[in-house]
Amino acid sequence: MKISGLILLVAILVRVFAATAEQTELVTYRGRLSIGKRESTIVYIGSITGDMAAFCFTNKSTVGRSILSKCKKGQTCEFTGRVDWRSACGPGGNFSARARIIRLRSVKAVTRR
Repeated sequence: MKISGLILLVAILVRVFAATAEQTELVTYRGRLSIGKRESTIVYIGSITGDMAAFCFTNKSTVGRSILSKCKKGQTCEFTGRVDWRSACGPGGNFSARARIIRLRSVKAVTRR
C-alpha cells in the first residue's frame, strides 16, 4: 500500500471513530426502574420540564446484571455510564429522548427519606 493510500485510510478511520464517539455520551441520570421480560428501562422525568427520557438495557447483559443486582422494580435507580443515543428503545410512550446504556461506571438504588 502506498503512503498516500495509508494516509487516506487513517483519515477515514479517524472520521468513523469521531462520528461514533459523538453518538455516545457519559451521563448520570436518576429514574424509576421498569423491568421487562428481556429488556428493562430506567425512566427519567425532568424536574423542571417534566420531559421523560428512557434508558434501556438488556437484562442478561453485563450492564443489565449490574443494574438488576442493585435496583428493584419500581425503585429509583441512579446510574453513571455511557449511553448510545442512536439506539431507540424503551416502552411505548411520550419520551423526549431514548438511549441504550452500553457501559456503566456506577449504579445504586436511591432511597428517599
